[in-house]
Amino acid sequence: MSKLYAMIRPTSEYSRQATEKPFPVTLGNPQYDGMVVKGGPGGLYGLSDVFLYVDWGNGKLHLMPSQLATDDAIPTFDVP
Repeated sequence: MSKLYAMIRPTSEYSRQATEKPFPVTLGNPQYDGMVVKGGPGGLYGLSDVFLYVDWGNGKLHLMPSQLATDDAIPTFDVP
């Protein structure tokens, strides 16, 4: 099963909580205001606040394809 990770976008209102490497997350029902990404330093984020990465089992985290067009995204990381 693939594991999901996230990094906070530099343009997010939560950018002060950004980390140097992606952190593990899960997606769930929004508790409030569309906050569906659970994990990381703040605990809850909206999809527009993060870059999502997936671990496909090859030792790298890959940016979700729908987010590749953004200039401020890092396309791959080593799996933590």
